[in-house]
Amino acid sequence: MTAPFLAPLQRLRRRARRVLLVRGIGLVLSMSITGTTVAVGLDWLFHLDDIRQRGLLLLGVLLVHVAATWRWLLVPLAAPLSDLALAARIEQRFPVLRDQLSSGLQFFRDQNAPTTGSATLRQGVINSAAEALQHVDIDTVIERRTADIPALLAAGFIVVGLALAAGNPLDVNTGLSRLYALSADQWPRKVDLQFLDSSQAPVAWNDRRGVRLPAGESIPLRVINTRGDLPDDSVIELRHAANRRGAARLLAVQSLDHSPRTDSDATTMGSGILAPPDGFETLEFRARGGDDETPWIPLAIIPPPLIESLQVTLHPPAYTTRTTQALPEGHGDIEAWIGTRATISAVINQPIRQATLVRGEQPALPVSIASDGRNLTTEFVIQAPGVSTWFLALVDHDGLTVERPEQFELRGLLDRLPEVEMVEPHGNTLVTPQARVPLNITAHDDLGLSDVHLVIRPLNAPGAVEKKRLLHGPHPGDGLLQIDFTWQLADESLVAGMEFDIHVEATDTCDVDGPRVGRSATRTVSIVSLAAKRDQLDAR
Repeated sequence: MTAPFLAPLQRLRRRARRVLLVRGIGLVLSMSITGTTVAVGLDWLFHLDDIRQRGLLLLGVLLVHVAATWRWLLVPLAAPLSDLALAARIEQRFPVLRDQLSSGLQFFRDQNAPTTGSATLRQGVINSAAEALQHVDIDTVIERRTADIPALLAAGFIVVGLALAAGNPLDVNTGLSRLYALSADQWPRKVDLQFLDSSQAPVAWNDRRGVRLPAGESIPLRVINTRGDLPDDSVIELRHAANRRGAARLLAVQSLDHSPRTDSDATTMGSGILAPPDGFETLEFRARGGDDETPWIPLAIIPPPLIESLQVTLHPPAYTTRTTQALPEGHGDIEAWIGTRATISAVINQPIRQATLVRGEQPALPVSIASDGRNLTTEFVIQAPGVSTWFLALVDHDGLTVERPEQFELRGLLDRLPEVEMVEPHGNTLVTPQARVPLNITAHDDLGLSDVHLVIRPLNAPGAVEKKRLLHGPHPGDGLLQIDFTWQLADESLVAGMEFDIHVEATDTCDVDGPRVGRSATRTVSIVSLAAKRDQLDAR
């Protein structure tokens, strides 16, 4: 009696525990995989590089795993499955048994108790329960789907996880390592931002090696994605280095202008001008776009080397007879004759390492620096006419220069040609060989004349050479020179039929690049007989 009655219950107990074990393992695996996936996904989405943040995620995953193990594995397996509980489960599955199985089991356990009534009656109930149990399919009491669904769910999670690992092994390994080992491995990124210099070469900026920028200057930035096109959301962020907590640390977020790169790579480049706000000495900036951002790069704002005082003295060429001119202190705009020597003295606001004088497109000139590093002297000669600029290019002891130094105008004045006019005769003329030709001439030059000559060039006398007659010697350039001269033709041994071209040349005193010669209009002088001259006068 004992074996036929209890053996099915024992088999049911083993089946129930197997179902609970499979169900618990499936649910625990599902929750653990889900928790791990969520934690790794959050890390991938927000790039939680702070180990404390990932430590909190790991703690959460472990708590979920422990809670699931306790709830669906340990507690169910530790719960006792008594014969009465199993009997009640069978009767619930097969209502036709009513309480027959529970009553028979109870009488079987208490069959030796004196209070349980007639032994014959008890035995009948027990036999009836044993007979009823033989007609019940005990394997249908505990449904397999109770364990199948969690097992299939866990298997599905495992398959999906294996598929992800096969398709993205580096991402999966990195995520698990960052979560469970709290490693410092970085997520594989689709974007790798990098700063370029003006030649489009990579710049070695990092969180320790930053940028030093003169106060008031701006810095041009160029950013590329080494793995493809630059993301559309790429920006430059600027923050105050003294405040590294909270969103308030950001001072500016500046978008980048996208343009094709000029090198062989068919990718885009972002560019922008970063102009730090006033009032900050230590700032930091970085590029951010897509799934990447560069390290925060220190940006030190320092006072640039500037001119505190300036003295310019002009020494005109000797031929001009002009005196030395000292410009007002601080004035650097120069207007002077070609050949003028300009001496420059300057005091800088801080000691400097190097200085050069730059004039337009001409080669830079050296500058003498005193032992204190602040007092400068230099000089140059104005060599070309026109308007250009000059400035002092200063380099401090750290190699810092001013991007836009203070520039001054340089205007070179050209010593113009002397102005000379032959007032009389006012046109071509006919004269006799013995005539006296009156000449009236005016000449002028800003800086003075060296001499004035009458130039006589024969036109129809073979072998004759050009002659010059001195009309006037040196003359200062402070007024108009008027010359009245009578040309005595009797001294020239002329005969009728001869012709001459005459003009006046005025030479200035310039000794910088050679004297300059001004020429008047040309007159033609024709020698005629006395009779021909008389006919001309009669006709007039």
